[in-house]
Amino acid sequence: MASPLRFDGRVVLVTGAGGGLGRAYALAFAERGASVVVNDLGGDFMGVGKGSLAADKVVEEIRRKGGKAVANYDSVEAGEKVVKTALDAFGRIDVVINNAGILRDRSFGRISDEDWDIIQRVHLRGSFLVTRAAWDHMKKQKFGRIIMTSSASGIYGNFGQANYCAAKLGLLGLSNCLAVEGEKSNIHCNTIAPTAGSRLTQNILPDDLLEALKPDYVAPLVLWLCHESCEENGGLFEVGAGWIGKLRWERTLGAIVRQRTQPMTPEAVKANWTKICDFDNATKPQRIQVYSYSGEELICYNQFSIFVVGAGGFGGKRTSDKAKVAVAIPNRPPDAVLTDTTSLNQAALYRLSGDWNPLHIDPDFANLAGFDKPILHGLCTFGFSARHVLQQFADNDVSRFKAIKIQGAGDIVISNAYVDLVPTADVVAKTPSEGRELQSTLVFEEIGRRLQHIGGEVVKKVNAVFEWHITKGENTAAKWTIDLKNGSGKVYQGAAKDSADVTITLSDEDFMEVVLGKLDPQKAFFSGRLKARGNIMLSQKLQMILKEYAKL
Repeated sequence: MASPLRFDGRVVLVTGAGGGLGRAYALAFAERGASVVVNDLGGDFMGVGKGSLAADKVVEEIRRKGGKAVANYDSVEAGEKVVKTALDAFGRIDVVINNAGILRDRSFGRISDEDWDIIQRVHLRGSFLVTRAAWDHMKKQKFGRIIMTSSASGIYGNFGQANYCAAKLGLLGLSNCLAVEGEKSNIHCNTIAPTAGSRLTQNILPDDLLEALKPDYVAPLVLWLCHESCEENGGLFEVGAGWIGKLRWERTLGAIVRQRTQPMTPEAVKANWTKICDFDNATKPQRIQVYSYSGEELICYNQFSIFVVGAGGFGGKRTSDKAKVAVAIPNRPPDAVLTDTTSLNQAALYRLSGDWNPLHIDPDFANLAGFDKPILHGLCTFGFSARHVLQQFADNDVSRFKAIKIQGAGDIVISNAYVDLVPTADVVAKTPSEGRELQSTLVFEEIGRRLQHIGGEVVKKVNAVFEWHITKGENTAAKWTIDLKNGSGKVYQGAAKDSADVTITLSDEDFMEVVLGKLDPQKAFFSGRLKARGNIMLSQKLQMILKEYAKL
């Protein structure tokens, strides 16, 4: 049998501990060795009145069993005083259980300002003030466990409890934030939504149900979450009657309703509403840092350094095992030397990207930094360099850009850099998978040659970009693009350089059947032999092209 979880040497503060859940927590912690501060204002369930009897009775009960406890009678709105009791009595504070609460139930239209404000003050502000008073002590000792008490009403909503629901869900937001901020200091914060008999429910629930919903059935979860061996942080748990369940957020894959060069409209939202609300293949975000619209996907890896004049002493590692080293400079003359001149207003234009550092626009500020005049942004210079490489070696095809690394050296603005480019279509075309054995290759090449003579006329009629995926067996053997939107039209091997209006996938054999008029494209589509995505209606315009090459 596993050894019992102990809290020897730990100091636990429980608010609202004069009865119900709070009393159960206080007794359970004390039984397992903790020193307990029993906080209770002594008022009724509506927050009226005060007294010492409730807290004193629980302290006496703990001491009678051999435990250590002291009472505190302050309101949770006096958070500093509550925590000071723990520090004065035991010299530290390790665990805070924010349990104090009252009710002022009214239907929404009947909630008074007082009913609203007092609920927020006791539940949300009170938990904030008590926790804030303990926070720095926990950070210094590199240990802390905090429990926020939410409610099913706060999670799901409940008639007549708008004030209570708002405060209880607010506590979840507070807990989520503290879980992130406290993690590096070994401070964990979790939220519970308990269902149990207490002063708040004694006049609402029948006796037999109160017996099934004993506070003793909630306390074990609270103790586990507050133990030093528990790594749970930022969790939300429903608990009651011996059952415990963890809740989490869920997000649909959603839909992008804004199209390029088109305004975003409510009609577009309506058209995509089913997809927006479809929870099939939903994601389950844990933190705001992994927020995404369509699943987690690495877009790029960015590495940078910051130089701060006159600053230092930050400490920490000077290097990283994730750093990407620059490629060694080849021992040969440059393959190309290019010269460019930036315009006088280049720095001002670059500010439109969002870099508003006055060093690049304000002469006085530049002088303070030791420059004769404003200087160009480093990333702007970086961009010019990358553009020159693409111009010289990639025919300005930005889709071939793969990676770039800059290594500064001396007074040279940019030096020791390298850029990775994906292979050109010509290189890819030489691979066995896209060789001359494909019959479709001859058709695409012939279409390209004929477009040189009549391309302008066809572009006016079609005005679309078509991307073809030609398969052989189960694999894609070649990709071709027929651009009938730009210039006088163009056919090239590879994916579309601009986004395709239609992408069509079919086998090399079926492609030839379509070209020769032996296979109707619509029948091929409905039978699954031809797959298309995008503006499928545009594919009908392809027939005017393919019919002319049926005799190839």
